[in-house]
Amino acid sequence: MWRRPWHSRRRRRPGLPTPRMAAEPRDIRISTASADIHCRVEGREDAPWVTCLHSLATNLHLWDDQAALLGRYFRVLRLDMRGHGQSSCADAPFTVEDLGEDVVRIWDELGIGRSAVLGLSIGGMIALVLGLDVPRRVSCVVAADCRADAPDPFVTMWTQRKQLAQREGMASVAAVTLPTWFTPSTLALQPPFLTAVEEMIGSTSVAGYLGAAGALQKLAVRKRLPAMTRPTLFLVGADDGIHPQVMAEMQESTPGSTLTVVPKAAHLSNLEQPDAFADAILPFLQSRAAQAS
Repeated sequence: MWRRPWHSRRRRRPGLPTPRMAAEPRDIRISTASADIHCRVEGREDAPWVTCLHSLATNLHLWDDQAALLGRYFRVLRLDMRGHGQSSCADAPFTVEDLGEDVVRIWDELGIGRSAVLGLSIGGMIALVLGLDVPRRVSCVVAADCRADAPDPFVTMWTQRKQLAQREGMASVAAVTLPTWFTPSTLALQPPFLTAVEEMIGSTSVAGYLGAAGALQKLAVRKRLPAMTRPTLFLVGADDGIHPQVMAEMQESTPGSTLTVVPKAAHLSNLEQPDAFADAILPFLQSRAAQAS
């Protein structure tokens, strides 16, 4: 995957502790009730945990840039969702809540008592579920470019995408997905990460894609947001379709939460505008995760 040299191009922010050298990444496989999950542990061994959850049809490499930065301040856990990356997937339906249970099983196996959760798209939805279902295990939530419900047009869109994956495979899914994930200017520039994202989509198993898309069609978290007790930061790309409006409504429903809009970014805002994304998440995580550790 691509990797930008964070240490050579970013200034240290005032108020943050001096970053330390991170330990070498360690890859682990953990079995849950329904899948064999590939995980990566990296970053400082003496620091609070941050768990990074990727979008549908990508994998843990979606967070390569952010993991390189966060690992200088935190202990970082990344994982491949069921049927994505190097994780297996049973040929059976599952829910976003089931994906949250996978994360809790991994935390238990690794002895992680509490973690901040950073998620994008379906990863953000899982992060919200974790904050609601197991608040004692969650120090804070960062939910990026996501929604919390499944209105009829959303369900219909995912039915069409599932049919496309079954009929023509994941390469065809990539062709219709990329224009919705990135702004026209990014697509015209063809940065290296576009190829990497296309490869991630293409390498996602059809079973994993169908299962996760089906989970999105059953999404029903919106009415639960007023019960959130964990500090929550919502992020959204300014050009991410209807998500800015949807996430503004989510923020209004979530006590004590804040919303940051990332300019010149669509759905994968962490890739299109990594500096603005980092400027939003790092101070939030530094203050909330450290306080709760």
